[in-house]
Amino acid sequence: MDDFPVNMPMPTGSNPRSETVSRPADTAETELLRRCVAGAPDAWRELHRLYYPVVRRFGLGLGIERDAVSDFCQEVFIQVFRYLNRFKSDAAFKTWLYRICLSQRGRVRRRQRFFAALEAVFRLNPSAAAVPSSGPLSDTVVRDAEAAIAGLKPHLQQVFVMFEIEGLEGAEIATILRCPPGTVRRRLHQARQEIEAALGMDSGERSPR
Repeated sequence: MDDFPVNMPMPTGSNPRSETVSRPADTAETELLRRCVAGAPDAWRELHRLYYPVVRRFGLGLGIERDAVSDFCQEVFIQVFRYLNRFKSDAAFKTWLYRICLSQRGRVRRRQRFFAALEAVFRLNPSAAAVPSSGPLSDTVVRDAEAAIAGLKPHLQQVFVMFEIEGLEGAEIATILRCPPGTVRRRLHQARQEIEAALGMDSGERSPR
């Protein structure tokens, strides 16, 4: 996956203990964060207890479905655990946490668009053996499809991702890539064929406008 984009590296030689606390009310929080960075399990549990409701509420406000919000929160706290040592304690921790939530929401949206693209491709090929008869796509199918898309040549991958995942129209893609619309259609057709071949599917069509 992509690297976390909102890291805030601490200056060389500094640490949370040495930061100047400008708001007296934050003293307890700063000490808690310092203990988390030091690896104290009870501090991590306390941080999770204090901020899980905040992350959950914010995630629901961002449109995360209730049946997916637990996974959303888990991913957010994984990012917190991974990058807390880069947090500058003279900033507001909750602001930093909200940025992580927004970043994770972006990942969720990209994942949703990816699943929608796969389902669209599979709907074109209802008799394909790789298509589940009901329910969500299996992890194996998703992994195989991800590998197939990643294995496309760049010019084919660009068109497939922009059309199927980002939802751009053929004319928009042609403008972005500075090529004729017919070239976009040909590349999309070839990309689908290669993905379907990798998944053991028969070719289907949905052409860009």
